[in-house]
Amino acid sequence: MKTRFAIALLAVAMLCATALAGEKSAESWMKNGFELSKNGSYKEAVQAFGVAAQIEPGNKAAWINKATALDRLKEHDEAISSYMKALEILNKTLQADPQNSTIWTEKGLLLHNVDLPEEAVKAFDNATNFDPKNEMAWKMLGVILASELHRYNESIEAFDSALQIEPNDAQVWSLKGDALKASGRQAEADAAYANAKDLGGQG
Repeated sequence: MKTRFAIALLAVAMLCATALAGEKSAESWMKNGFELSKNGSYKEAVQAFGVAAQIEPGNKAAWINKATALDRLKEHDEAISSYMKALEILNKTLQADPQNSTIWTEKGLLLHNVDLPEEAVKAFDNATNFDPKNEMAWKMLGVILASELHRYNESIEAFDSALQIEPNDAQVWSLKGDALKASGRQAEADAAYANAKDLGGQG
């Protein structure tokens, strides 16, 4: 289940991205980093994003994308260090805007990436409390509750909340099916998989 969600987790960089500000050279290094990552040149991308982060230490996207490239190189300890830098920046943003659901979602994704699932759950809980219509937060809450913490009943509730917002999300139906199956509710799991298949997803 965690593998199935790898793309969504790596997409944290897209979720966190804001208009790049500050020195033009930092923006240029970021663009270089994106191109290098796209081409699979992750070592060079790490260097590019690192330069951008040196120029703009508060550039959250630079730290996140550097971490993502490091993960691709299987340099996980260094990746975690970069993710933690991004978390420091994010926490400062939350101090100024503590009820921002999108920022809490970003924090939950980053906490997941540094293997802190319980803390990630708290962040996603905050995200959904401040915005009950935040589908991504509900979806990711369900994923972590199921795949990391094996709290399947709670994960099913989270997936149901996501489906109330977007009932045609085939991926959520499939993930709900996985959680139902893991909790021994095979008939309900089969129905969820059937819905996923009808919507073009994997049954």
